[in-house]
Amino acid sequence: PEPYRKGYWTSKSMQRFAAESEFSAELSHPCLQRVFSDCVQFDTAAGHGAAEGKMSMACFKLAFVVIALRVHSAPGYSPLMRVAMLMLRLSICRGASDLGVAARSV
Repeated sequence: PEPYRKGYWTSKSMQRFAAESEFSAELSHPCLQRVFSDCVQFDTAAGHGAAEGKMSMACFKLAFVVIALRVHSAPGYSPLMRVAMLMLRLSICRGASDLGVAARSV
């Protein structure tokens, strides 16, 4: 499925992911755009990115952690637990049940 077929994500792909995962209520469009832009800029500056405005898989992993830290910002949870909670939340999505197994192993 898109955007994996292309090998990268765009800003529009990130917005679609947020909408399909129901993060739109917790992450505003400007916030999500900033996460996308900052992660892509970091990846590009480090020499790892595909190109400006395109998010590689490695860059998506960074964005995923940033999203987890923003969405699950309750005090008392370590960053690892926040990522695990996001993975558990996503595990109910079609085709993502294996995320639950990975999240429970933390």
